[in-house]
Parts: sequence; C-alpha cells; structure tokens
Amino acid sequence: INLPSNEAAVAVAVGRGWVATATSARLLRIFSSTGLQTHITYTKVELVCIIGGDNQLAVFYYSGPLQ
Repeated sequence: INLPSNEAAVAVAVGRGWVATATSARLLRIFSSTGLQTHITYTKVELVCIIGGDNQLAVFYYSGPLQ
C-alpha cells in the first residue's frame, strides 16, 4: 500500500481481513486485505496507538492538553 508523499504511517493495526494505519496527516485509513482503501477519516486529536483484532479496531488518543 502506498501512501501519498506528504504522509507517513505512524501506527498500524491488523484484524481479520483488514489493515488500519494512522498517518502523520492525522488520517485513519482502513484497507481491505486486498489493499483496497475502504474507509478514511480525519482525527482531530493526536493518536497514541491503534489496536486491531478480529473485526474490531480500538483507537487511543490524548484527551487533555499536551505538555
């Protein structure tokens, strides 16, 4: 999977039949196991990590001010 040149993957999660990546542009991209992007969303907050399993994706983010 190739990301646009202005984005870098900062986190990756894998589930059954899908892969998710959080990018430096604060985008959360979800791809099928064949490489087709199925979802994309902008995250207004800075992500800490993402975790995948089976058909679930957990997204952890900062909720307070960054120091």
